[in-house]
Amino acid sequence: MNTVNERLKWARKQAGFSSAREAAEAVGEKKPTYSGHENGNRGFGQAKAAKYARRYHVSLDWLLTGRGKPRPDDNAPPPGPIEETNDELLRPRRPTVRVVGYAGAGGEIHYYVLPEASLDEVEAPIGATDRTLAIEIRGQSLGGIFDRWYAFFDDVRAPVTPDLIGHLCIVGLPDDRVLIKKLIGGRHEGVYRLISEREDPIEDVPVAWAARVTQMMPR
Repeated sequence: MNTVNERLKWARKQAGFSSAREAAEAVGEKKPTYSGHENGNRGFGQAKAAKYARRYHVSLDWLLTGRGKPRPDDNAPPPGPIEETNDELLRPRRPTVRVVGYAGAGGEIHYYVLPEASLDEVEAPIGATDRTLAIEIRGQSLGGIFDRWYAFFDDVRAPVTPDLIGHLCIVGLPDDRVLIKKLIGGRHEGVYRLISEREDPIEDVPVAWAARVTQMMPR
């Protein structure tokens, strides 16, 4: 068990869960997300690892690094399905929103070609609605500070309105490109200037639709 995903799979089986699907339901993860953690296709951080370690009764340090023993206490109870009675499980789950794509070079947004059930989810920001979605910022397009942040917006593909001018928006262009840019009025009616931190402005382009970025949040 040289990798964290191999240790996670071992711990799940030792805890009495015969399948990744069964374990995903018990720990409150989407099946594709949990399966990705077990097969190594998706990494996970310390917060997720701590949750798995609690439910599987294993050492967090062992799960993350392989150091020590899975259960240092020789008198620990045998592994088995966890009774969901701790305080975290008694609290209602906070709402989440789907991460539908990422913004790469030039602020261009690439949507994931995945079934809805396979998309990752992140904690919903305050004020989110049932139409709120998220994209991940990758790279320096919005400035180095926002690399790997999430941008949230409502999936309302409406024409540009005056209240959007001067704000960071998700914009759809007539050539089917979708960008994350600050939206500024152009030199002529019906065209706009799209600006970002690190790229040259896109001057006087028509915009098919726009949705304001409502919040930014670090991963």
